[in-house]
Amino acid sequence: MAVKSLQHFCLAVPDPALGGRFYEDFGLEAEDRGDRLALRCAGRDQDQIVLVEGARRQMHHISLGTDTAGLETLKKALEANGTELLDPPALAPGEGLWFRDPEGVLINLSVAESAPWADAPEWRINKTRGMSSFAAHVDFRPVTPSSSRAASVIYSRSRRILRPKSNSIPVC
Repeated sequence: MAVKSLQHFCLAVPDPALGGRFYEDFGLEAEDRGDRLALRCAGRDQDQIVLVEGARRQMHHISLGTDTAGLETLKKALEANGTELLDPPALAPGEGLWFRDPEGVLINLSVAESAPWADAPEWRINKTRGMSSFAAHVDFRPVTPSSSRAASVIYSRSRRILRPKSNSIPVC
């Protein structure tokens, strides 16, 4: 009787195209599906964020996955707790159970496993447009406990280096 995966979360936003560009700017891949915009991490075969049009920005729903036995068990538990099962909203897939959590957030529970990573020619973690060389190299230098308060991270186009703020503090 357990949720096995977070499938996606869905946000209602006034302008899904603008929201999509925002998420694309830091590396997510967008796919227009007519009534919604699906966003995925690079190399994933599963939507992580779904945007639908709404009057104001708010959480639309959270989608969780379980197996067939888990869905039946969780349905019985929800009914035993007096949780009202709902019809799916118009802009969402109709599979599984729909209900609200105690704070009113719409939850979808369906039979679904977390999708495996897609085969990709390279890891593309934090590789955003025009910024791929920004975090290309990390050089960590040891900092003594007495100098840790004075340490700062200095960024450059090709290096992120941990250095003390003052030259008077020795660094090994």
